[in-house]
Amino acid sequence: MRFLLPARSWRLAALPLVLALVVPLVSAQPAQAAGCPASGGGRMPSATPTPGDFAFTGHGWGHGVGMSQYGAQGAARLGCQAGQILRTYFPGTSVASTKRSPTIVAGVAPNEPGARLPRRYRLAHLSGRPVTWQVVRGSVRKTLRQRQRAGQTWTVTSRAGGRFTVHRGDRLIWRGGRAGSRLVARINGRVVRLVEKQVRYRWGEVRFTSRADGNRGFYVTVALPSIERYLRGLAEVPVSWPGQALAAQAIVARSYATLARTSGSRWSACRCHVYDSVYDQVYRGYEVEAITSGGRRWVAAVNGTAKRVLRYGRRVVRGYYSSSHGGFSASSRAVWGGNVAYLRSVDDRAWTRASDDPNKTWTATFSARELGRRLGVGVATAVLLPKPQEAGGRVGNPTSGFGGMVVEGTRGTRRVSGETARSLLGLKSSRFNVATTAAPVTGDWDGDGDDDPGWRRGDTFSLRVNRRVRRVRLGRPGDTPLVGDWNGDGKDSVGVRRGNAWILRDRLFSGGVRRSFSWGASRDRPVIGDWNSDGKDTIGLWRKGLWLLRNVNRGGRAHHRFRWGRAGHRPLVGDWNGDGRDTVGLRRGTRFLLRNRLVAGQPALRYDFGAPADAPITGAWRQGRVDTVGVVRGGLWSLRTRHASGRADRRWDFRG
Repeated sequence: MRFLLPARSWRLAALPLVLALVVPLVSAQPAQAAGCPASGGGRMPSATPTPGDFAFTGHGWGHGVGMSQYGAQGAARLGCQAGQILRTYFPGTSVASTKRSPTIVAGVAPNEPGARLPRRYRLAHLSGRPVTWQVVRGSVRKTLRQRQRAGQTWTVTSRAGGRFTVHRGDRLIWRGGRAGSRLVARINGRVVRLVEKQVRYRWGEVRFTSRADGNRGFYVTVALPSIERYLRGLAEVPVSWPGQALAAQAIVARSYATLARTSGSRWSACRCHVYDSVYDQVYRGYEVEAITSGGRRWVAAVNGTAKRVLRYGRRVVRGYYSSSHGGFSASSRAVWGGNVAYLRSVDDRAWTRASDDPNKTWTATFSARELGRRLGVGVATAVLLPKPQEAGGRVGNPTSGFGGMVVEGTRGTRRVSGETARSLLGLKSSRFNVATTAAPVTGDWDGDGDDDPGWRRGDTFSLRVNRRVRRVRLGRPGDTPLVGDWNGDGKDSVGVRRGNAWILRDRLFSGGVRRSFSWGASRDRPVIGDWNSDGKDTIGLWRKGLWLLRNVNRGGRAHHRFRWGRAGHRPLVGDWNGDGRDTVGLRRGTRFLLRNRLVAGQPALRYDFGAPADAPITGAWRQGRVDTVGVVRGGLWSLRTRHASGRADRRWDFRG
């Protein structure tokens, strides 16, 4: 037998803002009341992996904690009220009123962590009475003599020592300030545009705050007189959505802003309470209100829920939300670590199916080299998703007791959380599976003693038999391919492994018996060989250097058990000396290490062949009883017919 193991842009701000009617807003009924069906149940659609070494298929977009925006859309379509939607996504909470709506400052530049501070920014006055400018130092405000009139564009420039200059064209309007001082344009009722941002504003004041250390650069922020005014400029969901979905969005966004305002955790980084980007909430100022009719729908949703927030007991809830959960929300423990009572996994498959969510399923594919580079493990050789996972198969945080994602490579192994994987790989969510989409396999398909090539893509084996390509379907995409002579008739056939389930087919092309059984753990890598020289191939497992081999094709205790190798190596199987008994091998980088006995010890054979990114294969290439090695790169198969370093003795070009 020859066997080879061949892989917050999370918000809706970019969606068009279009038109419909607002519905009255918050109901006190539970989510399962008449007119509001349960959020969960049923099946989500599946995605077909695209070709590549490692294919990720997943559901949803964003971190997945709290409310799903698309889930809220689907729920509202099904007849749910805003309060029912929110209490489903935040179990144990209630909608309640706050006593006041304090000022809040939105960060325009920088508007994400680590971004550089600008040194020049322009403010264009579009309409309304002249804009008053002031210089603020501590509690002292000094008004500039000149005011900015409609049609004028003023340019603010940073100078050394925290000083500013303000110009209208080539004309100097003002210079002054010092480290930590603030230059303010008061705009209440006027319409202005920050030219570099290409966003209009109407309420509050635009601030330019110099650095406290006196170096050049300043913070650009918009200070709103109340959280209610701030919410009117949010562009988180299309205003064409059902009114109850807009109401739910307004309440959860107000809760988020209220806690952000209280904590002040952003202040040192941006002189703001919230960024105006997807790192907090997408704030587009007057651009939202100015939409004909549609803007009024969103403003009505804000006004209709005025000062209403989510509470857990007496505390305001952390109003997290993301575009979509793909059927199951995530707990705070699974994503960030730490338990928050009202941030736990919720089944929202029924609501998601009723929505327009374009990310009910998604795929992303990586080469072994690219995946390994992003994870820092050389060339990736395997990806494992060990249990436990959260509901719906979400990949959780290992520091909180979840299995995370393990990537093995030629330079080591790395385990990361699902959220870290999402960040490093640019995945849409942490609710994903991973599979190899194209796996080379070799076997003696016709019993002539000579092994021939094959590929498994999706659910189909494509095998070269007597210069023809024959195709055999078995299993489903994502299964691990297996090859072996299961019945001892001298011809290899195929099988697959799914999790810890083994499915074997006795014959290739004329029916044959399918047998299935369970053995091992999903994180184990399967290996196949004739361990006792009885002419039949049987199953085995490789677990980061631990070999567990069975002499029969069913579950039970291992007949052979020993340690050899470590994580990051690739396990190999073959009859290296022609004695009729398969033994084990490893590939480390370009080096093949082969043993002639089923015990630990020094390799009997060692040599180099191929490149680290090549997929290793083994087989009897010239009707001999001795197995040797080869590598596959793209559709080119390069084979050695003897155990020694050197160039390929034989080449195939077979792409299936």
